[in-house]
Amino acid sequence: MKGKDARKLIVSFFVTVCSFMALVISAFSLTTTAWFTTILNFNTSMAASSISNYYAGGTGTESDPYLIATPRHVYNFSWLQNSGLYPSTAKTYFKLQNDINMAGTLTGFVGNTSGAVPPIGTDTYPFYGNFDGNGKTIKNLWVSSDPLDWKEKPMNFTSLNVGASIGFFGNIGQNADGSVIGSASHFYLENIEITNKVANSHVGIVGGLVDGFLQAVGVKNAKISLGSSAHQTESEYVLIGKLGPNVEWVDVPADDPGGNLIIDPNNPSNLFTTINYPSVIQVPDSLLGRAYYIGTLTMTSTNINASNSAFLKFGASVTVDPNNNQVIRTDAAPLTTITASNYQNLVAEDYWLRTRTVLNSGRARSVMFGYGTPIPSVNAQGQFNNAVALPAGAFGQDAPRNTIWFKPLVGGKSALSFFRSNQGGDEECISVWSFLRVNGNVTNLRETRFAIIKGTLGNRQAIYFDFIIPQAMAAAGYEFLIGTSSYLPATSAGFFYLSLSGTSEGGGGGNSQIKGVDFTYYTNAGTLEDLTPADYVPKKIHLDFDGVYSGNAYFNMLDYPNNDGKVYFYSEPAGFVINNTLTGTVGVKENSYSTTKFPPRQQTAP
Repeated sequence: MKGKDARKLIVSFFVTVCSFMALVISAFSLTTTAWFTTILNFNTSMAASSISNYYAGGTGTESDPYLIATPRHVYNFSWLQNSGLYPSTAKTYFKLQNDINMAGTLTGFVGNTSGAVPPIGTDTYPFYGNFDGNGKTIKNLWVSSDPLDWKEKPMNFTSLNVGASIGFFGNIGQNADGSVIGSASHFYLENIEITNKVANSHVGIVGGLVDGFLQAVGVKNAKISLGSSAHQTESEYVLIGKLGPNVEWVDVPADDPGGNLIIDPNNPSNLFTTINYPSVIQVPDSLLGRAYYIGTLTMTSTNINASNSAFLKFGASVTVDPNNNQVIRTDAAPLTTITASNYQNLVAEDYWLRTRTVLNSGRARSVMFGYGTPIPSVNAQGQFNNAVALPAGAFGQDAPRNTIWFKPLVGGKSALSFFRSNQGGDEECISVWSFLRVNGNVTNLRETRFAIIKGTLGNRQAIYFDFIIPQAMAAAGYEFLIGTSSYLPATSAGFFYLSLSGTSEGGGGGNSQIKGVDFTYYTNAGTLEDLTPADYVPKKIHLDFDGVYSGNAYFNMLDYPNNDGKVYFYSEPAGFVINNTLTGTVGVKENSYSTTKFPPRQQTAP
């Protein structure tokens, strides 16, 4: 090699090393802000008419969205969004044109392993656009808050503050007057890794902070990495880090300690079966320690279809009276048939969805309390007769046999429903009992008796009540039983559904919504589960964490033919705690990491 060429090579190498060291030093000095030299020839200082050059086509309008078709377009989408190029005063539209595999892309200077992209949308520049996933999948994607993971970076960027919202979408927001709201829908993330090293942050696989619309987004095999240095971070749902003040998660799992408590014998993932005395079973997918089936309870299964059955709404609300017994006759108020055109004004959405799954299956399950079973009663010592002890961890002491016991933390309007399998007698009754414990003794035992009258509720029909538990009763610690009535106990009618709705973490119920955002799996057709149907029922799993943590967490579902409806998760080290807020029948914590259950993200090109 000639001396002049050698000197050029040495100078070039020296400049490269200095540039890299400047990047490293600055990255360690600022956690959320990266200062860097130009590595990739990518100019974000451009006129709007030039942006289309960075996509497969489109102009960013609703009728002509920017088309994202390659890994490079995903990269462009992230960096152009985070440059503040897209306005907050009008929507910019994007569409995923095809499946994209990010393995082996954005490799930077050396090697062939994938580099990361920053979250799409920062706290400084939230995503206000519309992202139509078109049912496509982005797989083997790495999203990171750490500038050292971004092996390729645009020119003309002097810094990037990723903020405290970390996820595939960092921050989906809306402008000050709510006239422009970010939205993303109908896509899948497979083998995705989210790295968050930002202190005092919130992280979610799909979104870090969501104050806009999200619908039909599936996550298949995901990893959240917090790095090796512990820092304060939280995730309210793992799928979503934090809900904004203006968003409502309409099908949020019934999970928060002050909110929904669901007793649903017809849940397809946990169908009720007969429970014999003295068994006590935690109600699946409901709040831990707050609802139990107390044997003996018998399952009755009835053949139904749309032509021979009906679901009816009772025309008056029923409020529990802590001091008096009540009788609610089904002929005391008008009954309205619940239909697709009126259900939103009549019943809870979860109830409507359950009626659809029951009709589709052709079977309705109801819980029977046993004819001739003693009614709940109290002996001279202030204890229940025929009492069965509740398990350790229950928020109660015991309950009479042949009942469903529950204890809400908050009051509110409930959805209560009974199902009549055949015509039965002229009148038959099911009761909800309420009581209070004082110094371990049962007091204030009261009965709200529901009298089902022949001619109002017929064969293969269900009735729905707005059942209100006063907040004062919940605050005082009242407990409740569904069971045998003191008068004409039912022989053909049984319990069908209860959903207690109080305070919910589902969000503010504002001008934007989340629906159908869930973990998913491959079906027997070789495709990922469809999350778009209006009657899609979420898997009722709520995983979260909040603490000073480092390490990794993994989440996945098994595919056909091994799919069992479970969401498996694992975190390491042991101090990194993932809370499984529901009963554990859907969420399953693994004791060790397995590449079979949690396949690593593919980093090199296939």
